[in-house]
Amino acid sequence: MQEWYKKSTIEPKNIHPISSMNIHKMSLTNVIIICTVVAGTFALTVAILQIIKQIKDAEANTIVAEKNEAKQKEISDLQFKLLSHSDDIIKTQQTVLELQNELNEKNKKIQELQNRTLNNITGGKSVPTLKFSVRGPIGIRIDISNLTRFPIRNISIQLDRIVQDYFTYDSSGTGHSDNPHAFKSIDLDIGDLPINFTKTIYDEVYPEKIDNFDYLYRVRWLNGYYSGKFKVVKAQNRDFKITDNIVQYYSKGSDCNKAVYINGELSPTELPERTKP
Repeated sequence: MQEWYKKSTIEPKNIHPISSMNIHKMSLTNVIIICTVVAGTFALTVAILQIIKQIKDAEANTIVAEKNEAKQKEISDLQFKLLSHSDDIIKTQQTVLELQNELNEKNKKIQELQNRTLNNITGGKSVPTLKFSVRGPIGIRIDISNLTRFPIRNISIQLDRIVQDYFTYDSSGTGHSDNPHAFKSIDLDIGDLPINFTKTIYDEVYPEKIDNFDYLYRVRWLNGYYSGKFKVVKAQNRDFKITDNIVQYYSKGSDCNKAVYINGELSPTELPERTKP
């Protein structure tokens, strides 16, 4: 038994024992390999993470871009709608403006009709015209006319005639007369005067011995008044003539520049600034 064991034991050939240095070298190599693998794995992981991050960032940017595009489209749609509404508003404003202008024109025509109606009732700013003329060699005639576009209402005239030949004057300039014909006051109720209408309101013949008259006139109507005076004197040929006409007072707003005519011609009277009644 022992002999068999000995014989069966085989001793290895060419086997060298492993030294501690060799074991140390093998361990260092393995560590380096492991570190290299770990480092590579880490680098790969970092690269993968970076790629993933880039992908996610790209996806996020894509989402943001899509949202921005959607918002931009929404804004564009709103701007288009707003522009469409603006066009509608402009058209509506134009229509309103046209209607307003049309209404203004109609109101203007209504106002003109109202003014015309009122002027036909009241006479507006119409002024009656007095026409003084010599009647033959020893007389005077006074006509009243309406040369305006509207009837003149409620006309009345007060006419004072003063015969200067019947007066004497003292040192203070005060006139005195005992002659009952020295002063005469005439009240004329004319009433309404139609458009383009003329009538005689006073006609008088003087005695041949009288040479010098003064007349004072006061004309009143519904919307105004004016007053003035003139002289009637004998000329060298012994015919009467009218001189020194002047409008003394007139109502504010009344155009009395064409209120008085002498012998058919407009009296060149310059109106004063006074407007007392």
